[in-house]
Amino acid sequence: MSSAVAAALTVLAKGCAARGDILQAIQCYEAVLQSTTELPQVEAEARLAAATLLLEHTHNLTEAQRHLERAQILLHPLPAFHSLKCEVFSALGRVYKCMAQQKLEKQTYQRALELCKNTQRSDERHVLQRWQPHFLMRLAQTYIVAEDFLAAHEILDQAYQAAREWAGHDIQAMVQLAKMQLHLSEWNQQGAAEAQARAAAAIKALQATEQQQGRGQALLTAQLRLHAEVLRVLLVMVCGETGNQEWIETTCQTLEALLAQTRHQPWSYEWMPAAAVTALVCLLLATVQQPSGKLKQGLMYIARGREVVEEAIQKHHLAEVEHQLATFSVWEHQVFLVLKLLLMEASSAMYLTQCELARAQAEISAMVDMFSRYPQLLSALQGGLHKQIGHYAMAVCDFTAAQRHFTAALALATGEQAKQMAAIHIAAAWLSGPDEAEGSRQAIDVLSQHGLYSDIAESVTMKERAGGLLLSGLVLMRRNDDLGNTRLTKALKFAHANLGNHQLVAQVLNLLTPLQLQKGDLSGAENMLASGFTLSKSLFDLPSQITTLRLVQDICVRKGDTDKQAGNAAYLQRKSSLQWQPIGDREQRFQAATGHAEQLAALLAALMSIYIFPPKDDA
Repeated sequence: MSSAVAAALTVLAKGCAARGDILQAIQCYEAVLQSTTELPQVEAEARLAAATLLLEHTHNLTEAQRHLERAQILLHPLPAFHSLKCEVFSALGRVYKCMAQQKLEKQTYQRALELCKNTQRSDERHVLQRWQPHFLMRLAQTYIVAEDFLAAHEILDQAYQAAREWAGHDIQAMVQLAKMQLHLSEWNQQGAAEAQARAAAAIKALQATEQQQGRGQALLTAQLRLHAEVLRVLLVMVCGETGNQEWIETTCQTLEALLAQTRHQPWSYEWMPAAAVTALVCLLLATVQQPSGKLKQGLMYIARGREVVEEAIQKHHLAEVEHQLATFSVWEHQVFLVLKLLLMEASSAMYLTQCELARAQAEISAMVDMFSRYPQLLSALQGGLHKQIGHYAMAVCDFTAAQRHFTAALALATGEQAKQMAAIHIAAAWLSGPDEAEGSRQAIDVLSQHGLYSDIAESVTMKERAGGLLLSGLVLMRRNDDLGNTRLTKALKFAHANLGNHQLVAQVLNLLTPLQLQKGDLSGAENMLASGFTLSKSLFDLPSQITTLRLVQDICVRKGDTDKQAGNAAYLQRKSSLQWQPIGDREQRFQAATGHAEQLAALLAALMSIYIFPPKDDA
């Protein structure tokens, strides 16, 4: 075959690929490879192109691996073509990743780095220097998968140094965003904040040249900004400083604007598929608005995110059960399964806040079904399932079940914040039970174990500190200790000023009201209840509303206001009837809460017997 024919076939292959005729494009490259007279670099280029198409459009990893390994053999003795060699290394590393060949993947990137560092040819040195951060970031990812985070940090530091010396601000931003993401996974707030500052500086420098950028570079800048904004929101959530309404509004506007700029565009660098980014942004938009009571908007964002995720799951033909998934799908598309579960968890939490128990039950049942189909892929999120089951059990007053599932969530928790929040949930379940003395004893025990009872450290983040103050204050109040009032007042300040959590504010106001009544401050108690009722009504939080109305009834009796007492009693009756019918035994309460007693019984039985500990790999 002449070089002219090979060149023509290559042009034809590129045209077919551009039109979406992938099979025809691969056949054109195969025709080039049938020649035994082509130069080795020409054959290597054809094999790289064919492997790239196989990797991006099929699950034929074995054939892609064969092409790339043959391309390496062809290129190895050649003294030049180092950029082509790097492209082959990069593609082969991705193939090994998708085949779960971690050792070969790591070796590939190490060999690529040796090539970049040892090549002295001046005409390719600049290109190879820009490849170094790429391979270092890929190598760091292999250590992250192996949970060797210290090594991953060291390699990312090398990548940043290489990017500062030889690459542009875009690569510097990518490295720091990867560093920030790693710090967030370790709950390292300070490290994440430092990485955020460096990423922001690099993006700002990139924006300064925006007018000179082409369309592709402008898209890259917008994607980096969205990536940085997503991680910034996650950092704020980790710190617990989510109560500033202006911050919430600005954040939502920024995320929406950046999403509009990047929507429907392939991501320009390795992070997540564009559809996954859209779904994640929808999840964050719902999450930041939930504490302030904007549940309707939150549920709309969740519905939007779930639609995107479902489309992606259908598009990528993800199997119905875990063992049917190809290794390629696990590495490339697992993120969609994770996002689907997180969106369901957020949805069930909002339904529970609104006392939409039937809908919450349906979401939790769907979560259980997902875990039954993908036990290993979703095992890291199992604590969230236990948490939601515990909240559901609390809503239907099965406090024993709640204690059990919150305890399971604690056993599965990895970060200190997650453990503290699980401890708060366990304490709340004990304090809600019928045995006040035993409940207080158990609550003190679990809170003390996690530094949330006597002296709560300043290093504890806002959400966990507010929870610790609330529950320790409740225990102390039950013991007629004046410190309980102080603790509850502090919890109220945190809930209002730092967290912006309307549900928590309403509940603390309900707890503080009896203390005001003990002081004889009827006016102050009434004001507290009026504020709390307004907040809980906006959330459709029936239990808090009913608690408030009962306290109002007590004030009416104390004041001897018979007219208001009669009106409030009727209102209380109506609200109570909306929650459930008159309560008898526990099974009647379950039935009244959902209207599907058999389904609920099966749900709780399955959850308690199967999902207390992570499913084991039978293999």
